Amino acid sequence: MFNSDTFKNIREYYAYYGCWCIACIYGGRVVSGIGIGGISAVAPNYVPKCSPKNVCGRITGYFEIMAAIGVMISYFINLGVGLHMADSPKVWRIPFGFQLVLAGIMCLGLFTVKESPRWLASKGHAEEGIANLAYLRREPCDSDEVRREFAEIEAAIREEREARKGLGLKEAFFGKGNFVRFVIAFVIFLLQQWSGQNSVGYYAPQISIGYSGTTNSLLASGIYGIVKVIASALVVYFLVKNLGRKALLFISAMGMGISFFIIGMAAMIYIYVCFYSMGWGALAWVYVSDIFPTRTRHYGLAVGSGSQWLWNFVVLKVTLTLVTNLGFKLFMMFATINIGGMAIFSLLLPETRGRSLEEMDIIFGSISAESREAFIQRALDHREMTPVGKQV
Repeated sequence: MFNSDTFKNIREYYAYYGCWCIACIYGGRVVSGIGIGGISAVAPNYVPKCSPKNVCGRITGYFEIMAAIGVMISYFINLGVGLHMADSPKVWRIPFGFQLVLAGIMCLGLFTVKESPRWLASKGHAEEGIANLAYLRREPCDSDEVRREFAEIEAAIREEREARKGLGLKEAFFGKGNFVRFVIAFVIFLLQQWSGQNSVGYYAPQISIGYSGTTNSLLASGIYGIVKVIASALVVYFLVKNLGRKALLFISAMGMGISFFIIGMAAMIYIYVCFYSMGWGALAWVYVSDIFPTRTRHYGLAVGSGSQWLWNFVVLKVTLTLVTNLGFKLFMMFATINIGGMAIFSLLLPETRGRSLEEMDIIFGSISAESREAFIQRALDHREMTPVGKQV
């Protein structure tokens, strides 16, 4: 039934289609990378633009909670296919395919999302902007709270246009009060990626966080994911608003560093991820989303997102090499970065808790408080003299 030509054809079939499938995987990862990169830049930009300033940090923190839930699910999917399909092609097809479920939910959910009032105001669509702001605040369009907030948004946009008219990328990055914000956005994610969390999170089974054997290591990784989700949720719900950004970032860095210095105990890795979720996990995106005004937010979040994925790649590329060369000293290195770099950096940051996006220019010295109040009053006077239906 079979001859040499048959086996030759089979070999050629698998050689051809095997290479073709690998090429498809690489191509798919490029496409999904573009999508994930876009979402990771746009989502933290959109959410604060729609959020009231008193809960802006908490709502932006949901971004980290959802990321932690996604990582936790991935750990248990890997555990499930590792236990029941270890010798089947499904061991990698199911984890890859499950991404379509989440992408589909995201795609359908976007049909229910309204455009942000700040973007509409920047494009001159004042009537629609007020309607969307009223919808988001659950207030009537003519309420004093909505009118005051939209006037503040318009004042910030108008003053930016008047002060920076005709200026481009150079001014956006190096204008008064701007450069330091881009430095913060870049450095905060550089330090976050070198905190040790991604090395432990991605390579937990290889590093072995307190257990031996593939199955036990995968299970331990799942428990690690659960602890991270619970810690992130507790921080976002109870601590972000009460303690402030600086205090949480500092406590988080110190706790992570101390945990790494005594990492010999298996339980310390779970204590470590609690401290990570307390500050540098949940608050990195919150803080970067806080500090940029409307006109430069897309640049700032692009820099933050680019820094995150750049250092994410670098850390993951070198982790196993560092594990081989340094052994347990790798944890000492992370501990030093946590305490010597991240804790000190936290103390240098200005507090942003309870401040609106429009107040960031005052905090970073782009404009004085007196000038901002004058712009707001002019916007209010203009709106009182112009019927809502005729505003553009």
